[in-house]
Amino acid sequence: MNALAVAGLLMASAFPEQDIPGLRVSAPNQLTGLAAFNCLRADFDGNGELDLLFDDGVVFQQGGQFLTESKAPPPSGNRGALCDLFGEAADTLYIRSAGQYSAYEWRDGAWANLFAHEVSWPDIVETEPDMDGRLLFVPFLHDLDEDGRPEVIVPHFGGLHVYAMGDEEMTAFSPLSILPPPIETPQAAAALWPEGRRRIELAPVRMNCLILFDGPRVDVITRVPDQQGRVRFRIKPYTVSLLGDGGIESTSGPEWETKPVPFFFQPVRLNADDTIDFAGGAWEYSDTVGLPSPVHDTAATLDRGATVKWLRTRSFSPLCMFTDVNGDGLSDIITETVTLDRGRLKSLLRRRQRDDPLRQTLQVYFQDSRGGFSKTAGLTHSFRIRTRGSSSLEGAAADATGANHSINLTGDFNADGQLDAVLRHDPERIAIYFNKGSRFSSTPDELLSVPKAWRWSVADVNSDGMADVAAHRTETREDGPTEMCKVFFGRE
Repeated sequence: MNALAVAGLLMASAFPEQDIPGLRVSAPNQLTGLAAFNCLRADFDGNGELDLLFDDGVVFQQGGQFLTESKAPPPSGNRGALCDLFGEAADTLYIRSAGQYSAYEWRDGAWANLFAHEVSWPDIVETEPDMDGRLLFVPFLHDLDEDGRPEVIVPHFGGLHVYAMGDEEMTAFSPLSILPPPIETPQAAAALWPEGRRRIELAPVRMNCLILFDGPRVDVITRVPDQQGRVRFRIKPYTVSLLGDGGIESTSGPEWETKPVPFFFQPVRLNADDTIDFAGGAWEYSDTVGLPSPVHDTAATLDRGATVKWLRTRSFSPLCMFTDVNGDGLSDIITETVTLDRGRLKSLLRRRQRDDPLRQTLQVYFQDSRGGFSKTAGLTHSFRIRTRGSSSLEGAAADATGANHSINLTGDFNADGQLDAVLRHDPERIAIYFNKGSRFSSTPDELLSVPKAWRWSVADVNSDGMADVAAHRTETREDGPTEMCKVFFGRE
C-alpha cells in the first residue's frame, strides 16, 4: 500500500462526531491534567448515560448521542442560583439561591422538587433580574460526618459556615473560626478624594487560604512568602464533628510547615498517600544567547520541601506538567523541549519555507513507589508537526511556540490504561499517537479534521471511559457570541 493510500485511510477516522452547541471544555489543569467543563454532568433521566446540564438547561444523552435539539429548561424560580451534585449517582441537583436551599430530580419529563428550605446565606444576596433562570456551577457539598448525606459548606470572611439537612429542616451551625483573617487586594494608584466622587472607599479584601476537605478532616493551607522570593506553606489540620444536640466543634491537630519552596508551587495530590504534595512550573526568556529563548522550570516535592525534583528545559510552558501517564496511580512529570537560538531558528526557517515538519520532543519522568521521580526521562518521543510555512525568524519562532503548546497527554483513547498523545499534525488536522509503554506510535493512529482557527481539548465528554476530542470556536451571531463545539468520541 502506498503512502497516499495510507493517508487516505487515516483521514477516514473511526471516531464518531457530533456538534454540541454551547459546550466548552478547557485546556487541562497543568497540575492535575483534568479539563474543566462549562456544565455539570449527571444521569438525570436514569438511562445509564450522563447528561449535560448547562446554565440554561439540560441536554440528555441517549444511545451515545446528545439530544441537542430538545434542551430542557432548568428548574424555575432560581435567580443566579449556585448548583452542585453529590455522590456517585449524582442524579439530584442541589441549589443554593437567595434565601433558599432546594433540591430537584428529573421525573416523568419534568423537574420534581424534593425540598425547599429558607436559609440565610452569608455569601448570597439578591441577584440582578437579568440573571433569572441562570445557574452557576460552584461546589458547596461535602459529607463531613460521612453519613451519606451532604452538608453545605460555605467558607466566608466570618468563618467556615456549615449547614446540615435533617429529616424535615435545615440546621445552621455556628461558624467555625478556623480560617485566617482576609488580606487586602492590591489596587492601582488612584486620586484621593476625587472631584465628583467625594467618598473614601475601603480596600477590597480576599480570602488568604486554601481549604481541603477529606471526610471530617479539614486542612487550612496558607502561603507565607519570604524575602528570597520563595514561599512556605503552613498547614493547620482540623477534625470537625457534628454533635447530636445540633452543635458543632472542631479539634485542631499539630500544625506543620514546608521548607522554603519555589514561589510558583501550589498544593496538589500527586499520589495516594496522606501527605499533601506541592508542585508547579514557570517560564521566562533567557538572554544567554543572541536571541532571547524560553526556559521552563518544572518542579515538585513529595516530602514537604525536604527534597525537590527540579527540571529545566528550553521550552515554553507545556499544556500539562503532571499527570499519570502509565496508569499506575502516581502522577508523573511531563516536559517538552524546543530550541530557539538564532542559528536553530535560521535552520528552522529554511525548513519551514520548504514545508518540512517541525520536531517537538516530549519527556516523561515517572514517579516511583518510593516517593521520588526517575533521574532521567523514562519515555522520550519526538513528534513531527507541520504548521504554516514561515517567511521570517519571528514567524518560525511563533511556529515553534504554537507547537510547544499543542501536545496534550491527558486522555486514553484505546482503553489500555496509558495516556496517549494528541497534537496538531498540520493546520487542518489533529493527530492521535497511541502510547506503547516505552514509546509512542511512529505515525498517527488517528487524524481528525480540526481547522487551525478552532481551539481543542481532551476529555471524556460522554463519560464512557474513553477520551474524546472537543474542538470549539466562538461564532458571532445577531443575538451575541455563541460557543460552537464539535466532539470526536473515542471508541475502542
